[in-house]
Amino acid sequence: MREKGEEEIDSVVAELLAVVRRGERSDLKSENSMKKLNVMAMENREGMLSEKA
Repeated sequence: MREKGEEEIDSVVAELLAVVRRGERSDLKSENSMKKLNVMAMENREGMLSEKA
């Protein structure tokens, strides 16, 4: 038989893991959106340079 304390610890650990995973996913989303913004900025810059030429 497991003690009540062990079960509580397991549930807290499970909650922490869920929070960490959510955090990692949101970090990845923001990283991807930053990459998209950088690509768009590069394309705009290239477009402006080719218009001037």
